[in-house]
Amino acid sequence: MSSDEYVSLTHVEHVERRADNYVGRVQPETRQEYIVADGTMRLETLTFSPGLLKTVVEILTNAADNRFRGTTRIDVWLRDDGTLVVKNNGTTIPVVKKQGAYIPASVFGKLLTGRNYDDSKERIVGGRNGYGAKLANILSTRFRALCVDSVNHARFDKTWTNHMRDSTKTSVTKDRAKNSYTQVEYSPDFAFFSSKPDADYRKMVERSVYDIAGTTSRNVRVYFNDAIVPVTNFKSYAAMFCPEKARVVHVQLNSRWEVAVFPAASEDDATVPSFVNCMFTKRGGEHVKVMADVIHSWFRQEAANKCKGIKVRVSDVRPHVNVMVNALVVNPSFDSQAKECLATLPKDFGPTEYFPRWSALHKKALGRCKIVDLVVDYVARRTQTKMANKGSKKKRLHGIPKLDDANKAGGPQSLECTLILTEGDSAKSTAIAGLSVVGRDTFGVFPLKGKLLNVRDASLAQRSKNA
Repeated sequence: MSSDEYVSLTHVEHVERRADNYVGRVQPETRQEYIVADGTMRLETLTFSPGLLKTVVEILTNAADNRFRGTTRIDVWLRDDGTLVVKNNGTTIPVVKKQGAYIPASVFGKLLTGRNYDDSKERIVGGRNGYGAKLANILSTRFRALCVDSVNHARFDKTWTNHMRDSTKTSVTKDRAKNSYTQVEYSPDFAFFSSKPDADYRKMVERSVYDIAGTTSRNVRVYFNDAIVPVTNFKSYAAMFCPEKARVVHVQLNSRWEVAVFPAASEDDATVPSFVNCMFTKRGGEHVKVMADVIHSWFRQEAANKCKGIKVRVSDVRPHVNVMVNALVVNPSFDSQAKECLATLPKDFGPTEYFPRWSALHKKALGRCKIVDLVVDYVARRTQTKMANKGSKKKRLHGIPKLDDANKAGGPQSLECTLILTEGDSAKSTAIAGLSVVGRDTFGVFPLKGKLLNVRDASLAQRSKNA
């Protein structure tokens, strides 16, 4: 083993060579994703780089995080060359020097710089590890940050190129603007991501803008390419995923937790987005689990009440329910920097007064989406199928106690066969004695216990037990 094989990388070089550790898969992949289409969210097969999309989301999340600092408007533009421009009003990063450099220069151009390291403070934002926008900067051909600071009456402007290695001289000038704002221009290195600014890329960026509009504060308006995004809150955002908007039930548990519940389009389509601090958690996590457990259990119990005597399982409920969660979690932790799955345990979600507790009134609201009827119908079909499949029919029928089947039953001549039904075992003995005269080839005997059930008014449980 040669000593030349050992190398020491700078942090920027490590991000470049092991980008999947920071932003997820770099190479494009083909998969189904929701896109915006005619005012709805529709599944479509797209080919794009998840890592590239993650860098875009980092920029959007930064703007959304500023809602706690006065942001009421977020503007997003997507240029023809794929450059993303994001501008938000509200308090900007202070344009002052610290440790010999202007703070915005460090926040956007120096890894591990940020304001979210003090875990003794409760933060309900997306930033955590000091990477965020710097990852987008490193994986770009050009990155520009503009901060107008109305408090310090200063304007900061700086552009980085060549994967954050080169930059223009920091420009700080006086600015008497009354309102602060922040603007970021991000030109991804599409060659690095083996991608192009094609239609699929543009569709995913648009979807991500809608994600922000649907999960940020209600007083924040989001614009995309100068057009207002027609989503004002999480309820209207969730309604885009359901063809029957009237069946979307929105429950606001408290100021930090809300959930939207509606029927899945099919039994194979119970997968919709969930969010933590405006971040799309593609693989869900603890916030989804704690909500889904309550919701699935409630639907199971309601369905069981309608299916007297038939066991209804939570697994019977899951395929029929879409659960969309929008949560604010204090100092969230994830299973990777890609932030696709929330790892924070429920006990660490934040103050107890904000824990997502369900009242009887909250649960009662779930009944409006008619999912109980879907579950009851599914259980009925499952039970009927189980009843129809009792016994295994090959050439003869097996597995039914006390059945003496005709010799030719189940074969080419089965239409010639007759099944004699008797009232009890004694009558069956008499019938079998008679078969000694006519033969067993085309006659079979089966004893009934009591009288035949009139199934017209019988419940599903009675029919199941009678089988």
